[in-house]
Amino acid sequence: MKRLFIACSILCTLFPACKDDAAGIVEDPYLELSRETILTGDTLTRTKIQVSTNSEYWDADVTTPTEWCTFAMNDVPGDRSITVITGQNTGADERVAIVTIFGDGALEKTITVRQMGTAPLILTSAESFPRVKDDSTLLQLYIRANLAFDVTVPTGADWIIPVGTAAEDSTIYLFSITRNGTEPREGFIKLQGTAFEYTKEIPITQLGRDSRYTPGDPSDMGAVADTKLRISRSSTSSQQSDSESIARSHDGNTSTIWHSKWSGGELPPAGPGIWAVYEMDEAATLDYVVYTPRQSGSNGELGEVDLYIATSPDIDDYVFYGTYDFGQQARVTSTITFSNTIVKPRKVKFDIKTGRGGLASCAEMEFFARPVPDTSLMAIFTDETYSELRPGVTYPQIMGMESVFLRNIAKYLYNGEYSAARARYYKPYRHPDRIAAEWKTNPYSLWDNPTGIYAREGEEIVVFVGDPHGESIALGLMDIEDAGGLYQMTYPLRQGNNKVRVSHDGLLYIYYYTENYATAAPVKIHVASGEVNGYFNSAEHTDADWTRITNDAVYYLLDVVGVRAHLLFPLANFKTISNPTALCAVWDDIVRLEQEFMGIQKYGRTYANRLLCHVDNATGAMYASANHTGYGRGSMPNMVRADKVRGAEVWGPAHEIGHVN
Repeated sequence: MKRLFIACSILCTLFPACKDDAAGIVEDPYLELSRETILTGDTLTRTKIQVSTNSEYWDADVTTPTEWCTFAMNDVPGDRSITVITGQNTGADERVAIVTIFGDGALEKTITVRQMGTAPLILTSAESFPRVKDDSTLLQLYIRANLAFDVTVPTGADWIIPVGTAAEDSTIYLFSITRNGTEPREGFIKLQGTAFEYTKEIPITQLGRDSRYTPGDPSDMGAVADTKLRISRSSTSSQQSDSESIARSHDGNTSTIWHSKWSGGELPPAGPGIWAVYEMDEAATLDYVVYTPRQSGSNGELGEVDLYIATSPDIDDYVFYGTYDFGQQARVTSTITFSNTIVKPRKVKFDIKTGRGGLASCAEMEFFARPVPDTSLMAIFTDETYSELRPGVTYPQIMGMESVFLRNIAKYLYNGEYSAARARYYKPYRHPDRIAAEWKTNPYSLWDNPTGIYAREGEEIVVFVGDPHGESIALGLMDIEDAGGLYQMTYPLRQGNNKVRVSHDGLLYIYYYTENYATAAPVKIHVASGEVNGYFNSAEHTDADWTRITNDAVYYLLDVVGVRAHLLFPLANFKTISNPTALCAVWDDIVRLEQEFMGIQKYGRTYANRLLCHVDNATGAMYASANHTGYGRGSMPNMVRADKVRGAEVWGPAHEIGHVN
């Protein structure tokens, strides 16, 4: 049986992916206009504006009614447009009309029509530019006037550079804005009449660069982003009701689920098994499948499944791809990755053999295709983790990148303002269950690799993974529940780009557990989203780093990592001390001394795994459990004091760690 996180063997020969076929993507409704402002002289004018929309229906109206402004619509293949007509203005003053374009649903765009009168006037498409981004950019200013004028910028505003007019339209004036530093700056464009005493100023405020990195929108990944395939239809041999139908397993909502009949008895050995089929009419390629179990409750989590895929609509075209085991794990997301891209998948069938409680359930079953690798990025970044720039990369190169998300990272790398905590090498550990079986103890921690990153509930976290050397890697989220105990969730990671939507606030960790722990190479991982909370590691930091680390933390918890113990206590309590190295040493000694008493060192059975000791928000007591020990909030003032833990308060930690051992 194959385990998850390991690429499955393909039992049939697959053809190379066809790059011209589009994956089955649901297109969001859109309505776009070639221009949203019309500036005209006082004479009769006709201005044609192109309309681009995927709306089946669209219409227009002059929503600020006038007799002088009308329109004509054109809706034929290749020429969707509206022509706005303004009559002659014999008055001296400017007049304004609003034309509104409507599409299906809430689609709506407006065209502002400004017509000058006979009095001298300069009309501009903008009266100011109040929030120009800090990057170098090109501003466009649409200008109409009934007098001759000059365009200038004041002395001291040399960052605003007039560069002439657009080649296709001489009424569009272009201004190059140079890259700014960290402080905002102000200037203006001056339009000065040459024959009339007429002046108009267009203020410009350019924002300063925020020196603290803010992650970009994961939807702006560009060509490096994986594509989620659209499921056309789904079916199953068992579902409880419409409210828990198979359709609930691909509705994009992890709080809804598909559930088999509650009566049970359908899975082997008593029953024939349960099958679920997902159909994708338009998908070009398929690279991996992500299974998300139910996020509340605890039955039906899938275990062993047989996977079949059909590459034609024929129901008999299924090919067996392998047997996989999701492990019947609560709230643990799993991935099946195919070693070769599957071309034109039409149906994916799961024959379910086991499920928790003899039932089957699923919050989301998702199917993804990887993009064609963008090799141009390797001219900017040193590797696929996108965490380091190549020597000699220029700022214009960075600003020319298609991916807005990666461009944002590159900007901060270029300015030396990107946190080194986001990208580093993570080393392997032996799984604590294996150690516990050998030692005849309870298992130690599953959180030996803290990232120092805090994620908020519902946030989409982007993680770039380097070569995993054939090992399985996962992202873990852990938090202390208000009601007591731990919240835990894991998300499998694969080499390259990963996007994970987390279902709970918490701190992030890298799960890298393998029986090859002694020889497996560290894996470079870049967590590009979330907020840097930081951590203290007695092997990396000193007491001199403590004030900076605690001041920069953004969450109420902080990871403090020693050689044998890992503390996860409230930041407020940690801020009351100045000697974290001594604190780590005394907790390490408790673990070490108990291991010596057990004979672990004597018989050469030591491992690098730590024991997690965390605050518990609900209980006033201390306790031990698999993978961790808990300490009530009331004990925290003493638990962060090295002198107290080495003295009279040692009995509590020693007792609970003793339960684990």
